[in-house]
Amino acid sequence: MEKSISATSLGAPPLFVKISLLLRCSCIFMVSLGACTTTHVQWDAVQMREQVVDYYNDEIINNLIRAVNGEPFVHVDVTGLQAIATSKLAGTAGGGEMQTHTTGTSPAVTAAGIVSTFSRLVTRPFTFSVSPERDENLTISSVPVIGAPFPTPPAGTPTLYDLYLKFLNLTTPNEELCDSKTDFSYLSASGDCHSVRKICTLEERRSLPLYVPGTLKSRGNCLYYVPECYQRRYLELFRALLTVKRPPSGPPAGGPAGAVPTFTL
Repeated sequence: MEKSISATSLGAPPLFVKISLLLRCSCIFMVSLGACTTTHVQWDAVQMREQVVDYYNDEIINNLIRAVNGEPFVHVDVTGLQAIATSKLAGTAGGGEMQTHTTGTSPAVTAAGIVSTFSRLVTRPFTFSVSPERDENLTISSVPVIGAPFPTPPAGTPTLYDLYLKFLNLTTPNEELCDSKTDFSYLSASGDCHSVRKICTLEERRSLPLYVPGTLKSRGNCLYYVPECYQRRYLELFRALLTVKRPPSGPPAGGPAGAVPTFTL
C-alpha cells in the first residue's frame, strides 16, 4: 500500500514580531493620549476662569436683589480652583501555538491500492486588548466672608458689605461710589432704588430698558436689572468687592469666649 503525505501549515508571523508591533502601537497611542490630556487640562483651565467671572457676577447681582427686597445675603469667595486630568493605558496580550492533525482515506483508488491522507494544521493565535482610561477632577473651594477685617482698617474704610450698601444708595450714575451712604436708606417706603431697578407688569416687560449685560435676573414675578447708565459704577463695585480686605478665616470675632456679638442697624 502506498501512502502520500500532504502537510499544510497555516500561521501568523512570529510571536515576538507581533509583540514588538503592539509595543510600538502602544507607545504611539500613549503619546497621543498624553497630548490630548494636556490640551484638555488647558481647556478646563480656560473654562474655569470664565466660570469664575460668571460666578461672581451672578453672586453680586443676586445679593443686590436680596438687599433691595430687605432680605439677608452673604458673599461667598472662591478660594481655590484645580483641574486634574489623568490618563492610563491598560492592555493584555496572549499567544501560543495550536496544532490540529487530520487523517483519512481518499476515495481515489489507484493501481497500487487505496491512498491514505494526513494533514497537519498549525496556528499561532495572538490576541491583545487595549483599554485607555481618562479621569477628570475639577475642584472649586469657597468660603463665606464673615467677621470683621483684622487688623481693623482705618476709619472710613468700607468693608465688603459696605460696598454693597454704597452701590444701592447711589442716586445718580455720576455719583462716586466711595462717597455714597453705607446705611439702609435705599429701603424707602416707595421701594425705589436707582442702581437696581425692577419691572413687574407685562407692559413694562414689553419695553425692556437698557441694562448692564449679565445683570437681568428673574425673581418672583419681577425682573431685576442694573440700568445701563450705571455700568461704570457696577464695574467699580465688581473690582472693589474683589480687592477689599477680607477678615481672617473662621467665625466672626465676638469678643471674650462665650460672648454674643451685638449688631446695630
